[in-house]
Order: sequence, then structure tokens, then C-alpha cells
Amino acid sequence: MGRRDARDDDDGEPTAARARPDGLMSRILLGGEFHGTRRETARIADLTLAETVYEPGHRLPHHAHDRPFFSLLVRGSFREDFDGKTRECGPTSLVFYPEHEPHREEFGPEGGRSFHVEIGRSWLERMRSAGSSYDSGSRESLHGRLNLLMVRLHAWFLQGGPSFEAEETVLEMLADVTSCEGLGSETRPPAWLARMRERIHADFRGKVRVTELADEAGIHPVHAARVFRRHHRCTIAEYVHTLRIEYARRCLADPDRSLSGIAISTGFADQAHFTRRFKAMVGVTPGSYRSLVGS
Repeated sequence: MGRRDARDDDDGEPTAARARPDGLMSRILLGGEFHGTRRETARIADLTLAETVYEPGHRLPHHAHDRPFFSLLVRGSFREDFDGKTRECGPTSLVFYPEHEPHREEFGPEGGRSFHVEIGRSWLERMRSAGSSYDSGSRESLHGRLNLLMVRLHAWFLQGGPSFEAEETVLEMLADVTSCEGLGSETRPPAWLARMRERIHADFRGKVRVTELADEAGIHPVHAARVFRRHHRCTIAEYVHTLRIEYARRCLADPDRSLSGIAISTGFADQAHFTRRFKAMVGVTPGSYRSLVGS
């Protein structure tokens, strides 16, 4: 993917400890640090995405994290103690952990494999300045939209793709676990939405970052994602892909242009990603489409 970074702590600071209400100490894992054996890591726009694996029967000590994060159990099972409660998690279980919530886990006989998405400080500061907040306790999701978004993000993590896809998926996930006070609920398209759309049309073949679009509009990113979806019935990433595929279809009419060249000029990472996205949206591969329109 070209964005891998195996550091355990992106701040270079030692792991801290925090007193629990019962007088004992909980280990505080700092930014980018997770228990288990690290497989892969990606860092994008102050987000840390990581996969970790755990041996059969592995026990994690009582600990907490200094940043909130989502954790999807891809394989295996574990029993978790938190806030005086217990939960059993199996494959596809998704948990959102707020910062500083103590918990501990014991994995089952098959061990486990987890995918984590940690929210960086700049995201937290932006959310707080806009009056956005989430429940103080952790939240588990076994099914539904939030779980599906995390699965989609995991697929992106494994296959690679434009960073704006990861950013927007995280925004959609945060919108499900947060409330944004004072952000309003426009029934008519606001003026900033038209400006955002113009910027997207001008730059869709390059790097499009949802957070940058929102900052330019002076709007909270989660709110921008919500309003865009409400008025366009799709996410910003889906809108960008639609523009790219429309442009690619025009390029495919020229028999002298190679598929790999079209993929790069359209804004896709490579021909394989272009082919997957084109087929998902059009129903046939770019090569088949070229043959169809050229016959």
C-alpha cells in the first residue's frame, strides 16, 4: 500500500499509567499502540489503522487507551471485562472504545485477529470545537450500518485505495456514535454545499480530502458528510468515483489510450483498482466496455 509504518507509538513517548477507582493502576496505551502482535499499520490524516493478532488463550492486562478507537474482531473470540460488566465477542463484533475506558480481554482457544481504527488528536480537537461528543461508555455493534462501514474500511486497508475513502468512511462511522450540537439540519442545500461540489468537480482526478473540503467551507467534517449524503443520496467518495468513471468512459472511446494510462489519469492508484471500481459501477470491465462502445 505504500503507507506502512510499524511504529508502536507515533509520539515516541513511554506508555503511561492511570489510577483506577479501586486504587489499582491501569496501563495507558498511547497513540498508535495496541496489545498483540502487529501485522500491518497505515497512518492517514491523523488516523491510525492497524491489524493485530493474538495467541490462543492470550490474556490482555487491565489497560486503557489515550485516544478513542474502533476495533473489529475479524477472527477468533474473546471475553472482555469493562466498567463492571462482561461481554463475549466473536467474529465481526465491533466495539467503539472512548479514550481512558479501562478494559481487559481473554482470547479463546483459537486466538484472534483484530482491525483497529484510532482517532487522532486533530480529529478530537475539531470535533470538540464544533460541539460534537459521544457517549462516555464503549459501544458494541454486531450488525447494521456501523459494522458494515468498518468492514468496508478493513477491505480498503487490505487492498489499498485513495486516502479520502478511508477518511470519509471514518467520518460516517463517527456520525453514528456522536451527536453534534448546534450544527443544524438544513432542509435546503446550503451555499457551502454548492462551493464544495464545485471544488470536487475541479479536483476529482487528484487527491480529494473530505476534511480539507470541510475546512474550506468552514464546516465540521461530520456535518459536511451528513449534509452531502442527505442532498446527493451518496457519500462524497461515491460522488468522486462517479465523476472518475464518467471521465474514464469518455477516455475509453479513444482506442489509442491504454487502460493503465486511463487509470492513472483518472485518479485511480493503478489499473487493478480502476478495473474493480469500473466493473462495480458499470457492470463490465473497462476492456469489455471499450469493445462494446467500439463495436
